[in-house]
Amino acid sequence: MDYERSITLPHDIEGVFAFIADTKNLVRWREGLRDSKRLTPGTDLDGARYAETLDTPLGIRTLTVELEARPPHSLAFRVVDGPIRPNGTLALRTVAAGTELTYRIDYTPMLPVATPIDLVVFASLTAAVDKSLAKLATVIGA
Repeated sequence: MDYERSITLPHDIEGVFAFIADTKNLVRWREGLRDSKRLTPGTDLDGARYAETLDTPLGIRTLTVELEARPPHSLAFRVVDGPIRPNGTLALRTVAAGTELTYRIDYTPMLPVATPIDLVVFASLTAAVDKSLAKLATVIGA
């Protein structure tokens, strides 16, 4: 199950990437995110792991998230623990009006067939993508 939405921001690609990759900004625009703490040493984003506390359909949960960073073109994440393990990618590309940011979320149910709980989880994930992009446009200034 996957979902994708895009927005265009009137900023250069490097500035948009820097903003979305800065953990101090995450709670300002990521829907449902309460806290994000780095677990791995160093400053490199690629391969870094974070403990993220989120509001989920199953309540407040802290999940371990691993990043894959290709500045300034993409920032991907995958949840590596817990019963719900979505993956996501924020892909950036330069366009005439600034930067197009495409947020894609992928969710694979644990069973071969999606259960009613999977449908609730997926609906929550897609709503979070939409709300996150709307918040991002407001916070970063679209």
